[in-house]
Amino acid sequence: PKTFKKYTSTFLLYILPYLGQRKVSSISPQDIQELLNQWNDGTLKGKKGHVISSSTIRCTRRYLSELFEYAVNIGLVLKNPVKLTKPPRLITTEIHTLSIEEIHRLSSAMKTQLMDHIDSPYRINYYASYIAVKIALGTGMRLGEVFGLCWDCVDLIHGHISVRRTIQTGTKGQIFQDTKTKTSRRCIPISQELQTELNTYKEFQSNYVKELGDKWTDSYGVVISGTFGKILSTSNFKSRYFIPILKQLNLDHITFHDLRHTHATLLLSQKINPKIVQERLGHSTITLTLDTYSHLVPDIQKEAVNALDSLGI
Repeated sequence: PKTFKKYTSTFLLYILPYLGQRKVSSISPQDIQELLNQWNDGTLKGKKGHVISSSTIRCTRRYLSELFEYAVNIGLVLKNPVKLTKPPRLITTEIHTLSIEEIHRLSSAMKTQLMDHIDSPYRINYYASYIAVKIALGTGMRLGEVFGLCWDCVDLIHGHISVRRTIQTGTKGQIFQDTKTKTSRRCIPISQELQTELNTYKEFQSNYVKELGDKWTDSYGVVISGTFGKILSTSNFKSRYFIPILKQLNLDHITFHDLRHTHATLLLSQKINPKIVQERLGHSTITLTLDTYSHLVPDIQKEAVNALDSLGI
């Protein structure tokens, strides 16, 4: 659903307004290159007058190329003009990670929020939100993977979580999907602390289910459950239970995905083999892991220099 939504919005926002009235055969590489350049230098703005990111421009160029490739295949045009254009250089946004002290502050604040609402009708939402943060920090799982987690994939005896499904938010609400790639399907060993937290939460959830009786509607056994058993809405989680705490702690530059970045960076800083980190994150290649995180861990470079010194090189 998210992929479809992105293709549709890109077409409506960035392609149709500028090329929609042109004959396909009349569009030249120069026309497309000029459009790319004007987006890149800020002459043309995006939604709400914002400058379009290099990532969005590159995606738009790729989607446009797919359209023209199809036009070539069905005989509308002889050549794909997009192939003769150059995309802008990709400018990556800075990754934010939490320090150990900030991790403890966040966990403590989420737990305090839970205890302040332990008698509330929405207490399961607060507890589930706390657990969602603990899982993300302890496993590096993505938002959709955390909220798509069911108890049949949590082994509290042997201490591991199997990532088998994710949730996607679309026009029909939140729906379960299989993970996107083979490497995304993985088994993540978890710490003793996270095991204990999950055990305590599972018991709390079971007692809550008994209290609700037939009002509880969950048929999947979701871990991060809302008031009546459905998956806790990710948008409600962020707006009501997560972002207010970040603002309270002056950490409002942090996103949920940064918990994943934090998990990876902390492991690498503890000299954990990057291959292990790759497997925990579900990255397709170790290159992706190293390209994303190695510059955030200066001690890795220091270790390399120390190794050379010890060898007299």
